Amino acid sequence: MRYYPKLESIPKAKEELSVFAGLNHKVTCNEGQFYDMKNMSTIDFPHISTRSLRAKGSAISKPLGLMDKEDLVLVDKVDGTVKLFINGVEQTLSVTLEDSVKTMHKMGAYIVIFPDKVWFNTKDNTSGSMEASMSYISTSITMSQVNAKGENITIDGATTDGHYKLNTTDGKTTLMVYSAT
Repeated sequence: MRYYPKLESIPKAKEELSVFAGLNHKVTCNEGQFYDMKNMSTIDFPHISTRSLRAKGSAISKPLGLMDKEDLVLVDKVDGTVKLFINGVEQTLSVTLEDSVKTMHKMGAYIVIFPDKVWFNTKDNTSGSMEASMSYISTSITMSQVNAKGENITIDGATTDGHYKLNTTDGKTTLMVYSAT
């Protein structure tokens, strides 16, 4: 019968981390950090879990602009028409987008799209153009001089009481009312 050496049992220890410092892909990694997190997720922080399954998104035809703030915003040309999508849902715009590369910015509830100068409100789904537009109304204006009571006055040289005259002295013009007294 052969005797083998007796193995010593390995002492058990339990160590808990109170802070997870995230991913550190340097040569040395500190305590509480991972060098590699392949298929791991911190979505259940402070616990570490496996990542969720990958999913196939919707197909993109001709992307013209992409922005990711609170929502994923995409301008895409689909079936010959340039459309705005927020989180994959097509938005109805009151203006037409051109077929060109877009730059988008988020300002509160508004998304502004350049160079088209179009705005879209994500709260009430309204849209419009930031282009300056003016409409002109043809109007005639008649001006007349009136006294303090609102009565029309006529400037005629002032030879009788209550008549008006313009007097120019030292480059200053004054409206005067003739009074015999």
